[in-house]
Amino acid sequence: MRRAVMVLLAAVALTSCLGERVSVPPAASPAPSAAQVTCDDVPVAGHIAFTDQKGRCVPETELELRSCAVDQPDVVVRSAGSSRERRYLGGAFRVSVRDVPPDATPIGTSPGGLVVYEKDGEPGWIWVQDAFGVSRWLALPQGIPWQGRVPSAFFIGDSITDGASTFIDPALPGWTANFDAEIGRPSSGGVTPAATQGQIIPAPDAVVVELGTNDIVPETFRKNATEILNSLQTVPLVMWQTVRGAEDMTAIPQINAVIHSLVARYPNTSIADWSGYVSDDILASDGVHPLGEHENAMALLVVPLLDDWRAAVEGRGATACLG
Repeated sequence: MRRAVMVLLAAVALTSCLGERVSVPPAASPAPSAAQVTCDDVPVAGHIAFTDQKGRCVPETELELRSCAVDQPDVVVRSAGSSRERRYLGGAFRVSVRDVPPDATPIGTSPGGLVVYEKDGEPGWIWVQDAFGVSRWLALPQGIPWQGRVPSAFFIGDSITDGASTFIDPALPGWTANFDAEIGRPSSGGVTPAATQGQIIPAPDAVVVELGTNDIVPETFRKNATEILNSLQTVPLVMWQTVRGAEDMTAIPQINAVIHSLVARYPNTSIADWSGYVSDDILASDGVHPLGEHENAMALLVVPLLDDWRAAVEGRGATACLG
């Protein structure tokens, strides 16, 4: 009898004063472990998703890698669709570094093992570790700096730029191109032009520096190159062209090593690899200057890079599929 009364009281307790049955929620399922949370098994074409350090899928709005076309560099996108969105170019715009900075932390790992690193509070920088090693990718400007006008490019160089200028200018339709080039100019001769360009408002949208061939002391070159790059930190893109010389020009490999190490320290810089681009058969007997029929070689190297960068900034080319 006592047991029957207890069952009756329990039934009454589960009934509302309006005669409606009160539902009892089922026991909550345990939260899935980090290992159970995976990314979409059917990814968008040209899209790479990432997982965090706990194996959880990183939302596409936070981090993704996109390949819009096979002939365009990959793009890493962060904070997509927000006012904080940043885009970073890989491909020819990546700058190899020896190691990931010690204060950088991984923010995503792709299924293929590609890892993206950041520095907290410094959105202008990302590093990518992949099958090619570690590289710093080029941060694109937010917005279009030349909105309402044509973009501008300024060239600082020596005799190689001087000889190529007549080919570069017509190869850049839709750009304003200006040159400051002197035959025999060492890197010290680029310090003042760079300082001038860095103070102009608005600054050039891109500056191409072709200096180092006429330097013989790597440490002196490092000092001058540092001054040049410091002056151009407000320029959206600074591209430094590596150097090529004859076998007896023993400083050339060291000069190129300085270029690579310095450029990696500035988020707005990339490298035009003249040293790897030109071959002996298009150079004069001095091993430095292009033969007359090949004076357009610098234009063939640099102009496509400038155009690809411009297209990516404007939402074409490498960023055409990002919206």
